[in-house]
Amino acid sequence: MDGTKSSTERSLLLLNIFAKLSGLKVNYEKTEALWIGSFKNQTDKLEINQNIKWSSRKVKALGVWFSISKEEAVMLNYQEKKEKISKILSCWQLRRLTLLGKVTVIKSLAASQLVYIMSSLPSSQSHLKEIHQLLYNFLWDGKGDKIKRSVILNEYKDGGLRMLDIRSFNHALKSKWVKKYLDDNNQAKWKLFFDFFLKQHEGKLLLTGNLKQADVAGLNIQDSFIKEVIEIWSNLIHEENPTH
Repeated sequence: MDGTKSSTERSLLLLNIFAKLSGLKVNYEKTEALWIGSFKNQTDKLEINQNIKWSSRKVKALGVWFSISKEEAVMLNYQEKKEKISKILSCWQLRRLTLLGKVTVIKSLAASQLVYIMSSLPSSQSHLKEIHQLLYNFLWDGKGDKIKRSVILNEYKDGGLRMLDIRSFNHALKSKWVKKYLDDNNQAKWKLFFDFFLKQHEGKLLLTGNLKQADVAGLNIQDSFIKEVIEIWSNLIHEENPTH
């Protein structure tokens, strides 16, 4: 344990040195610490003579909940966003908006709440389903659909209103990761995570083949976010009867 403390204290010391060099300072009053990995259940606190709040299960950073349980982290983030979207739509519900006006509210104010977590976390299908229903309840004032959803999603020229489809929105955000990963001109460091989890499956070669979505389950990819991204990507590019 002493070795763990000294190692962590050295990390904090280095953090302070880098902060001073950059002109930044650590605000310890707003700093939370959480044991992770093999230390996640211990209750010891490091003595660094600073006022750090210690959490036993979850912390929030940059607007995202982190937890020692991956499932809990996903649920916390989506639940919070669902509640926020519900409040936003409630504020606009009493205004006499046209259908087009309501679609605009949904796209600009409600859907924007989901971009960050959809782009960086595995999906919570149960919460997405509930949010999907919230959007349509707002659109039709809770009185049931007056136009088929397959129609209202269409372009204006086809008689639709270009209504948002949560599932497609989620797929579009996650599939962007693959496009960036396959771009050799993109030298971002996050690609190392994809390389690590895909190295036993030939890396980029896996994503340029005609992979079936049903086959992704057998790949044994440990990271749930990357696995979902690949499932979505395979669903987009798979051809049942390729011509070449």
